[in-house]
Amino acid sequence: MKWYFKVQVYLFFAWMKTNFKFAVRYYFKRGFILGKKNIPQNTPVIFAANHPNSFMDAFVVGFITRKSINTLTRGDVFQKPLARYFLSLFRLLPVFRGEEGKGNLGKNGKTFERCVELFRKNHNVLIFSEGVSTQQKRLRRLRKGTARIAFQAYEELRKDIQIVPVGINYTYPSAPEGELLLKFGKPIKVSDYFDDYVSNNARAINALTKDLQQRIENQMIIIQEKEHEVLVETVFRIIRNELPNHRFKWMNTDEERFKIERDAAVQIHNLSTENTGVFGELSETIEAYISLLKKNRISDYGLSSGKLNVNITGFGLLLGLPLFVIGYLLSIVPRIMGDRIAKKTTRKAVEFYSAVNISIRMIIFALVHISILIMSLMFDWRIALFNLFAIPAISYFAIHYEIALKYWLRARRVKSIQKRDPELFQKLVTLRSRIMSILGIKF
Repeated sequence: MKWYFKVQVYLFFAWMKTNFKFAVRYYFKRGFILGKKNIPQNTPVIFAANHPNSFMDAFVVGFITRKSINTLTRGDVFQKPLARYFLSLFRLLPVFRGEEGKGNLGKNGKTFERCVELFRKNHNVLIFSEGVSTQQKRLRRLRKGTARIAFQAYEELRKDIQIVPVGINYTYPSAPEGELLLKFGKPIKVSDYFDDYVSNNARAINALTKDLQQRIENQMIIIQEKEHEVLVETVFRIIRNELPNHRFKWMNTDEERFKIERDAAVQIHNLSTENTGVFGELSETIEAYISLLKKNRISDYGLSSGKLNVNITGFGLLLGLPLFVIGYLLSIVPRIMGDRIAKKTTRKAVEFYSAVNISIRMIIFALVHISILIMSLMFDWRIALFNLFAIPAISYFAIHYEIALKYWLRARRVKSIQKRDPELFQKLVTLRSRIMSILGIKF
């Protein structure tokens, strides 16, 4: 019976992983996966990442990497035996922080020993080195646990353990149909710091932690000041609308988008500290631009160069309408239930919103899918086989159709304003051009 149970668990996780791959593409309209070639093969890896979006962060890193990942997570959720059992099935390991009681810190020894055993088998471990999940586009000061685990494992195993810094970036962390930008940096070899560790443990741990802090920041798009978030996000939106977007291509590996947004954020921060006059002009221009957009209920998308002549015409959308209606009906219940349950359960912890939302959507969609397959089998196995592949494909099409429709409507509205009020249109174009001119961004 023991082997039978193991087979069932394996099949369950294989099914869950397949469903989650679809769910990630369903939840995020586009993914930018950068630096995947930096992940070492055939050697144990510690993925050290920032932590803006609770369990969602573990989902997306696990989705990208081939090998299964064991994730260190907050120890207080392991208190109950049933929770501890199910969390362990999902390869989650408890790590206790001082905030959860100093008496619990001693329990971390077992987790560290478990990590060593995983490294012995060339398995990977994901650690959120900030120690806490905070929904912000900044990196908190790293805790020293990542370095301690790395040195302890290397000391015992003398294996080529490497730490890969990971930047997890979301355009809008708590909003479905946002974008995911995941960037893997060049790995750090623990062996490079070990001689220093032998002579002075504390100094080596501090040195590795400091280096890792910088390496993770290099993989992130950082908005340094919270008060500048609206301003910087407006610039990001203009950049995204100017860059070419392949509507039905989910996976992107081009780093241009990351570099332009990161450079823009750095430049705005530098202006705010070194050239307050130019920064003031930029702020006033952006505020005026946002005000006009809101007042006239229009989107920046329609003002982007070359986007007014939308490729997706009303005729093309009309052709795809029947498929969209079917896909929309298939996904409407998972979407509504996911949104409602996530809003209700995460009011005081917004960083859990996306993780709860995507989980509920995935479960309900899977139940809908299975129900349709069972009903199909009652008629003909060939219908069931067709629905097995057609339902996810049509649902995926419906998501991107809806996004394309929204863009098309936005562009149409700007076109109508261009004809009805040319002066307003020109003012918007001028303000937008001025924002890009101040920052020296050209496309």
